[in-house]
Amino acid sequence: LDAAADGTLLTPNGYAEQVDRVYADPRTGATFRRFVYEWLELYETGDVYGGVSSGDVQKMTFIAGYKVTPALREEMNEEVLDMVEYYRLNGTFEDLFTSNDSFAKSEDLAAIYDVAVWDGQSMPVPFPTPERQGLLGRAALLASATVTTHPILRGVRIREDLMCDELGAPPDDVNDVEQDFQALATTRQRTESLTSPGSCAGCHILINGLGFPLEAFDSLGRYRSEEMYIDVEGSVELLPLDLESAPFVASASDPTVVDGPAELTDAILSSGKLEECFARHYVRFTLGLLADPAYGGDSETVRALADELRAGGPLSDAFKSIAFLPAFKQRVSR
Repeated sequence: LDAAADGTLLTPNGYAEQVDRVYADPRTGATFRRFVYEWLELYETGDVYGGVSSGDVQKMTFIAGYKVTPALREEMNEEVLDMVEYYRLNGTFEDLFTSNDSFAKSEDLAAIYDVAVWDGQSMPVPFPTPERQGLLGRAALLASATVTTHPILRGVRIREDLMCDELGAPPDDVNDVEQDFQALATTRQRTESLTSPGSCAGCHILINGLGFPLEAFDSLGRYRSEEMYIDVEGSVELLPLDLESAPFVASASDPTVVDGPAELTDAILSSGKLEECFARHYVRFTLGLLADPAYGGDSETVRALADELRAGGPLSDAFKSIAFLPAFKQRVSR
């Protein structure tokens, strides 16, 4: 108010000073966390506590040795929000997808990651495996309430939320497809059997290839080298994983093949789709635009922000740039 009263708010330096002040304010951090929660649809995070009971032999065998409580779901989401907040202040856009550090503040989640608890102040804790990097390796984006993983749901999240590609609605008879596999089959084999026939294949060619590399992580978010198949009596068989796939990142004719989550992340990053999609979400959120593409507005602003994100400068500079746009600084009288 003082800067407005004495006129310094109307000068370039005075305005920039206020943008820096507001960006560093904890209330901006809280608003940004709400944006990330909506962008990544963290309200869809699987409740790994769901179905946990002494009578569920499969689930109890699956989580043996780990503490799974009703709080775990929120702890997973908080880790993602803490990670993005950390790089909002201290990193680049690429850090969000290449970081090999844990931001787990609870013992339960840290145990899943096999790392020490992060105190929220020191440097974050490195993961023991390079395969778990960036957002795609976070438990919040991997967990489900079932013993088995859901590569289809994982693939849809990446395709729609991170690359902004539109997928058609599934056919009405989606649950009537007959599956042809033996009982002892991996989740990938079951998924391929379920989605290969008829009209399913058209969409699933753009979904499955994004989900299969993430089979390196189970439905609790743990890294694994084999899939644990558990029958109804609790007997365990270890099955080999196949993480190789064609994710068709650029288009349905993209021949690129990846093997594992790290290569998948590299392929998506090199496509440029992450920056473009994120910029679209961010511009809509900060300018209060509707999600309907018809009201997405300001494609030049989206492209400019995407280019700045690709340039690799501080994430804070890219995020603050929106505050210097006429659309942000001025209001149209009606």
